[in-house]
Amino acid sequence: MMPNKTPPDTKRGWLWGNRGVLIALVVMLVLAGVGGIPTAAQDDAETLERIRAAYDAYDGWDSFSVVGEQEALYAFSGQQGNAVFWQRNNLDVSFSGAYDRAESALSLSISNDTTRSSSNAAEETSDEYFALDLASAGEDVFWRGDYDGPARVEVADDWETARATSLGLEGYLLQTRTDPFVGLYTSWLEAVSEIDGPRTMVIDRNTTGRLYVLTLDPAGVQDDLQAAFVALSSGSEAYVDLDAGDLAVEDWTVTWGIILDLETDQLRGQYLEIEFERTYADGELGNFDQVTINLSDTRSVLFSDVNEPIRLPSDLPN
Repeated sequence: MMPNKTPPDTKRGWLWGNRGVLIALVVMLVLAGVGGIPTAAQDDAETLERIRAAYDAYDGWDSFSVVGEQEALYAFSGQQGNAVFWQRNNLDVSFSGAYDRAESALSLSISNDTTRSSSNAAEETSDEYFALDLASAGEDVFWRGDYDGPARVEVADDWETARATSLGLEGYLLQTRTDPFVGLYTSWLEAVSEIDGPRTMVIDRNTTGRLYVLTLDPAGVQDDLQAAFVALSSGSEAYVDLDAGDLAVEDWTVTWGIILDLETDQLRGQYLEIEFERTYADGELGNFDQVTINLSDTRSVLFSDVNEPIRLPSDLPN
């Protein structure tokens, strides 16, 4: 299907007109905590097969729209005698996009606010911030927007050829092997240790969803833990040299929430929540008398307009 070119609502961020949909992401997380409305119980094997079929069908979508966000935190504090050392990294990403795989077309609005600070810094400063529109109707990818950060990148107010590789946006452009929205779902399904649900939830005015909350065995998703830890703990002042493999499996919790359409079982959304927390005593970690490490990484997405024509900005260069 050929994408439509329609005028943007504003010069920048034209995909953000339906931000109300993001409220459903919050609802999804709340329901996961308070229980939602139970529906008929299902056998675990049947549930996993239903979920697998929904994700396999996602791989075959020609086009879709997606909204989502990622909120992540890494916090380190260590004491060595009377000296206290700390490191804190925050990541906040929001995005809204439309993708046509069949026509190699996309339109994406994305913002990123990353703050990295430590006890050596006089005050917290935002190391990187950007708010960008990206679009493509073929081989070339264009962008416009604002960028403030360490990369040697300049972004104009008008469309120009994108250098997205310098900002690590290849995943959102579907240029990497791992899907940026659903992740490594095949390995996640193999790591499921507990299933809660289904429970009903309202996705929008016309759609009701079936919510499943799956607990994953951290030992089965080490690649995801490694990626999350390295990405969040890097930069600023790293007081200990660690990777996820050095952190005990029992100190991790991994929760995967999935929303399927109540009528069709189509995939409508998901969230992945990764958490780590531990306090180390004298000598357990480096030369510190005591160390506390906390990490949390939550990623949420909602899908809509499956196999419908997508909209591209009317002023996109030919």
